[in-house]
Amino acid sequence: MNKYSVEFILEIRDAAIETIKNSIREFGEDIEIQELPGKGAAKERSLNIHIRTEDPTIVFDICAEFGRIKTVKIH
Repeated sequence: MNKYSVEFILEIRDAAIETIKNSIREFGEDIEIQELPGKGAAKERSLNIHIRTEDPTIVFDICAEFGRIKTVKIH
């Protein structure tokens, strides 16, 4: 099966980066999560997530439990 390179922005409030990474670890490889610069005093944080996976849908489903997914790129 093909591996997809998936990159997206995840807006979160109270989730730890390590918790998100551990939740999607079994569904892909080469996981990179970077926190993007904040928007001032806003409580929301934005993460840039990159993962190589066979099933992007399951990764999106899991990440949607932590926040809102925006700006998706799939190769």
